[in-house]
Amino acid sequence: MIEGTDIQKALAMLMRESGIEVVAYEAAEGADKPCCSITVFPSESTRAGEFIQEDTFSAELDYYPSVETYEELLKTAVRLKNIILHTLLKIEDRSLETEAVKLSVSGSVLVLNMDYTIEQLYEAKPEEYEPAEALDFRFL
Repeated sequence: MIEGTDIQKALAMLMRESGIEVVAYEAAEGADKPCCSITVFPSESTRAGEFIQEDTFSAELDYYPSVETYEELLKTAVRLKNIILHTLLKIEDRSLETEAVKLSVSGSVLVLNMDYTIEQLYEAKPEEYEPAEALDFRFL
């Protein structure tokens, strides 16, 4: 079953393979730039059948440029958009496609938001039952 941490790791690997350092969200303030931080959170879950659920995970990638200029943000926005939209995320035995990316700027930080919706088997916890009592059958 794919979870948010799996998507976060796959996005981090994709960024590292593209030459972008990935740091923990809490440590981004003192990190060497350029770098990015990635957060993924489960945002929706729907039961799609008796054994299937549809899970949506919202991902945010914050990119901290080395040179805090608008030109640098524009160049990086195009680069990251192309990397994320045109590369499949490999997770377990599946591949996730990024269907849409929303880009914005917060101060000097480039922000990319993506949603990943996955249909997967519902992993139900077995119900706990009281042990059955011995039954005495009598045939008439």
